Amino acid sequence: DITKFKKFKIQRKVNCIAWGKEIDMLVPGYILYSEKKSSIVWYKDETAEELKNRLPKKFYYEMFVDNNIWSGILVILDLLREDRNADFFRQKFNKGAGNSKYVFEVFSKEFVLKNELKSFGLAYQLRVKTIGSVSYKVNFEKGVIGTDLEGNKLKLYEILFNKACSLIKKDRNVVKTKFGVAK
Repeated sequence: DITKFKKFKIQRKVNCIAWGKEIDMLVPGYILYSEKKSSIVWYKDETAEELKNRLPKKFYYEMFVDNNIWSGILVILDLLREDRNADFFRQKFNKGAGNSKYVFEVFSKEFVLKNELKSFGLAYQLRVKTIGSVSYKVNFEKGVIGTDLEGNKLKLYEILFNKACSLIKKDRNVVKTKFGVAK
C-alpha cells in the first residue's frame, strides 16, 4: 500500500527508517539504496565467510539478527534512555562486543529480559511471569545459525514484548537493570 509506505518516520537516534505506531518495521540506514557503492552490503555470489571478513562486526551482526528482536532491543533501550546500564549495553550493541561476552538484564517482579551479546552472536530471553517466555539465538562465527521468529513464536514474542514495554512505561521505578561481562 503506497499510502502506508509513504508514512515513514526517520528514527535519527538509531539511524533507521520506521513504519508503524512504535516500530512495527525498521530498516537500518546502511541497507538503503545509495548511488554510491557501499562497503556494507552483501554482494551477489559472496559467501557468508567472505562477508564476515569484509564487514565491520557491527554491520555483519545487524544483517542477521531477526528484525523483530533488533528493533525491540532498540525500543527497550529508548524506554530506558536515562539508565546507565542501558547506555553501556547500547554502546556495545552499536559498536560490537569485541572479544568479550556481555549480559544486559532488564527486570521487575513481573518480567525478565536478558540479552547476551558476543562478537558474532546474540542470545535473547524474554519472560513475563503471567504469560510465558520466548528465546532467540543467532550465532554466526561459523556461518549463520539462527532463524527468524515466525508463526506462534512471533505472536508470543509480540505479546510478551508489548507487556514488558507497558510494565516499563507504567512504573519505571520498579524496573531494574544490570550490565556486565559474562563469565
